[in-house]
Amino acid sequence: MGAVVDERAELGDFVFGYGSLVGEHAEAAPAVLRGWRRVWGVAMDNTVDIAGYKRYLAPDGSRPDVCVAFLDIEPDPDTSVTGVVFEAELAQLDRREHNYERVEVTADVLDAPGRVWTYAGRADSRDRLRRARADGRAVIAKAYARSVADLIAPDLPVRELRLVPIPTADGRHIVIDGRKWRATNPDLPEDERGRLGESGPKW
Repeated sequence: MGAVVDERAELGDFVFGYGSLVGEHAEAAPAVLRGWRRVWGVAMDNTVDIAGYKRYLAPDGSRPDVCVAFLDIEPDPDTSVTGVVFEAELAQLDRREHNYERVEVTADVLDAPGRVWTYAGRADSRDRLRRARADGRAVIAKAYARSVADLIAPDLPVRELRLVPIPTADGRHIVIDGRKWRATNPDLPEDERGRLGESGPKW
């Protein structure tokens, strides 16, 4: 007897977005994820550097001692989450979503166009937010809160923070939305940067 093959897996990999990915993929097909609910569930520690990730600065240029919260989803059999579904380069998103792990939710998506994945909070990222809430260190970046305002209301203080990419371990690249870019040194004159062949966003 031959192996049973899920035909949807042959249609490609899709991602169900429920937070900032909704705004980034405004033209994507609307979708419903059954059995889950949207929450403020994970956080990054702004005092810790992670090569190739990011940090946040206050308007005065200082680096606040806070944990910055992001949206998450958790199982809830009585609730559904609205979002979008789109074809994606999974490796690229995996690099971007430091606070999450990719989980397959094909069976939970109505009319799934193929194999569907989403990003649910890692246990350590969820624990980080719980501890930050207890310590009064948890905040939401204003730009992020604004980008998901139609999806869920903030339940933490909202702070004006500026996102700054952290270079990779080699110091020569930054990662933006999962893509690796050659970092430009803003201290070099324009003609010197051109001679060295530097390109990409400044940091």
